[in-house]
Amino acid sequence: MSESAAAETVTTDSYSDCVYELAREAARGASPPALARRAIDILQRELRCGFVRAYFSSPSLSFCLDQDGDAECEAPRALLESLHSSKRPAGDCTAADGAAGEDTPTRIYCKASRAGGPAPLMHSVMTALGVELLAPLYCGDSARGLVALGSRSGGYLERDLEFVELLASQLALFCSNAMLREDVERTRELMTRNDRLSSIGAMTAGLAHEIRNPLVSLRTFTQLLPEQYDDEEFRGTFLDLTLSEIDRVCTLVGELLTFARPVSGADELSVDLVDCVERLCVLLKSQARSAGAELICKPLLPTPWVRLDEDRLKQVLMNLAMNAIQSGGDVVEFVISECENGTMARIDIVDNGRGISEEAQRRIFEPFYTTRKEGTGLGLPIAKQIVEEIGGSLQIDSRPGRGTRFSVLLPAALLRPEADGAIAIAGCAGG
Repeated sequence: MSESAAAETVTTDSYSDCVYELAREAARGASPPALARRAIDILQRELRCGFVRAYFSSPSLSFCLDQDGDAECEAPRALLESLHSSKRPAGDCTAADGAAGEDTPTRIYCKASRAGGPAPLMHSVMTALGVELLAPLYCGDSARGLVALGSRSGGYLERDLEFVELLASQLALFCSNAMLREDVERTRELMTRNDRLSSIGAMTAGLAHEIRNPLVSLRTFTQLLPEQYDDEEFRGTFLDLTLSEIDRVCTLVGELLTFARPVSGADELSVDLVDCVERLCVLLKSQARSAGAELICKPLLPTPWVRLDEDRLKQVLMNLAMNAIQSGGDVVEFVISECENGTMARIDIVDNGRGISEEAQRRIFEPFYTTRKEGTGLGLPIAKQIVEEIGGSLQIDSRPGRGTRFSVLLPAALLRPEADGAIAIAGCAGG
């Protein structure tokens, strides 16, 4: 093998390693700007050109960088504008090597190319800005950015053009994926908001009916009050009914506000699930005893922590526990465990009560659906919303006459606060 051929082989291998290097950074979760900085470093290191700039602009992602860090955007914007203004006629050359393609977008422009070089306007802009090589960053068929390189001693060889083109194509792909993830997340948030608004709309109609009933009772008793004011028993009944109906309206409005409020701070707060359940059992002990039920907490090691504000967690567990206590059974168990390789915490609230029909199970999470006269029909929809908004799930399994199981999955917390204020990491021994 000749020396020149050997040198070319070494260079090609080096360029391949560089492409893998950028891919590894992307696999580690590096952001598009960080990947652009790495691409600039790679190009500067391998090609030793006058400068390297990377520019990208979209509603959800933008950066302008050079080898020194953040750069001014005017020059790259001018280049991108000239690129958009220099559409080639059909059938003209669309690559630096002169390959023809009617619809294939140009992947690289080299000012020195005799065939397939930039159009006159673009050539003038590249000359004015000292750009020798330009690789557009395509998202679909649209150029959203570019990588621009200055002059290089000895010029750019064919393998150099291929290397720059491949690296730029990789960077464009990473940027496209980041934009897609952003769009998916934004769509998910919009769907969640729309679901909540739809639920609130349905709840408002039900709430109007639920509030109207106590108001009708109050109006009726108020109309009768002048005629029966001297009746002490009537006044006592009127006072009791007024307070109870006002409390009912306040409860309904409070639960509606709770349902409409999104969960916040789930990533910053963590709580010991077992400790929370044990304290809840103490609070509900008297109510359970009155209903003839025994509360049992059964934690399975290791005991999980969850990423949720303690007050919201109590609200979820309280709603589920009250349903279990009122089921007519004599035992309510809280079975706590970890699942999904420790990434999720699970709690099953199990009773041996009367069970729930299939029809009721299909509607049980609908706002204002309830089978109990004193129920509001909001407790379970609120619990489901809280759980799902932090990436968890709430499921029901019940058979009439054989009891009910509510299964809650919650994201497990990695960071756990210690008694002395320190932070422990789950699964890691202290040193």
